[in-house]
Amino acid sequence: MITFGGFDSENCEESVTFELLAPRRAYWQIKLSAVSTGSYSTSIGWYAESDTGSSFIRGPTAIISAIAKELGAL
Repeated sequence: MITFGGFDSENCEESVTFELLAPRRAYWQIKLSAVSTGSYSTSIGWYAESDTGSSFIRGPTAIISAIAKELGAL
């Protein structure tokens, strides 16, 4: 769960982890250990980037394409 600006105590655990901005980057870079949606899942470690001023989350092309396909966005 990524939360910008507040904490959702109803749907999140009590422990909070803070992530630093990646060096020389304008985006939040978050280390993911696994991602799954529908029948697609991957457990390779990778970094995703998010920006509170944009409507995207960026990551490796192959993984993002597989997620988009699973969601019917391609």
